[in-house]
Amino acid sequence: MQATARMASVVSSTPPARRRLIRSVRPQNQVTRPMTIDEDNLIEKDLWDAARWRQTVFLVTPDLDSQPGIALQFEDATASIKIFENWREKFGGFADRRDRLRICFVTGRHPTHGEGFSTIISTDTAPPPGQPLPTKQSYIAAGMRWRFQSTDTKRQSFDWFRASHTRKKTFFIVPMPIVSGGECIPDVSRCIVKSRVYFRTFDEVARGGDGDIDALVLT
Repeated sequence: MQATARMASVVSSTPPARRRLIRSVRPQNQVTRPMTIDEDNLIEKDLWDAARWRQTVFLVTPDLDSQPGIALQFEDATASIKIFENWREKFGGFADRRDRLRICFVTGRHPTHGEGFSTIISTDTAPPPGQPLPTKQSYIAAGMRWRFQSTDTKRQSFDWFRASHTRKKTFFIVPMPIVSGGECIPDVSRCIVKSRVYFRTFDEVARGGDGDIDALVLT
């Protein structure tokens, strides 16, 4: 597949957040039960610190007829490749069939950075598609990373990605480390294939207040 990679410039120079989040997963019947804490962290702090995530690039075709993808641009090739290798090991292959990895895009006007979008990567606390909520209340301890990128109001590549995902129902994610000479090449040999992706707006997150799962992107 020939894909058109379109990049948006990074506005925020603030390093990605390293805060560990603890999210509550409430039971369907709302009956109070003993609390448990599950460690299901897909964001390995040391690796992400070493990899130095720079930005997100959308891999799309204008005819929207191919599976869309996103490439995460990293400064360090070794660490970024290790991130994806560890994910594939945890998923048992290239497919994240249970949608354990949470990919969320928040678009619109950021409170301080202006027009653009944030890419959020974390552990998905929602149950896999087709499965009910747990019957025992539990908490999931997981990290998250995000990057804000400025765009104009059109966001053509993002719109193509979203439209392609609507048609194909799946997408892939690959590392794209910066190699010698500043060249960036998506490493499709270590791709992760997913189905679930979240699309939100900064206004929506703001209405959720401090308790919103994505509230940190507003900082």
